[in-house]
Amino acid sequence: MGKIVEMKISPEEVMEDLEVQLHNGKDRPDEDYWYDRLNFINSNYEHYMDTYSSTDDDDKDDIYWTDLQTISVLIHQVCRFGRIPIVEYDENSSRFGEVINFPKNEIPKFYGDDGYTKEKHNSIKSHTKDKTK
Repeated sequence: MGKIVEMKISPEEVMEDLEVQLHNGKDRPDEDYWYDRLNFINSNYEHYMDTYSSTDDDDKDDIYWTDLQTISVLIHQVCRFGRIPIVEYDENSSRFGEVINFPKNEIPKFYGDDGYTKEKHNSIKSHTKDKTK
């Protein structure tokens, strides 16, 4: 069994850092969030395995910020699409590479009949009231 360690980051600090991550992503278009973030993290684990298992403070900090970025992406996805996209990765499936958990016969505004539209869309901006008026 490994060495038992205590949490060293306060919930308040985590929430403050998460707020920064969320704010940094609010101006990005919806297209930037139309992917399977959880699969992205899982499929890149082996590449970063040494960083994840490292006791070095810089590596721990990198993982912390990567995890906050993941939480931020997931929150943006829920706000923009009403769900966290899941992509079909079974190569034998007729839906391989598609987001499979979106309502039947519905597509996001930025996604036209033949794929991505040229016009960028940002659901966050279009659903946020301008408080300066």
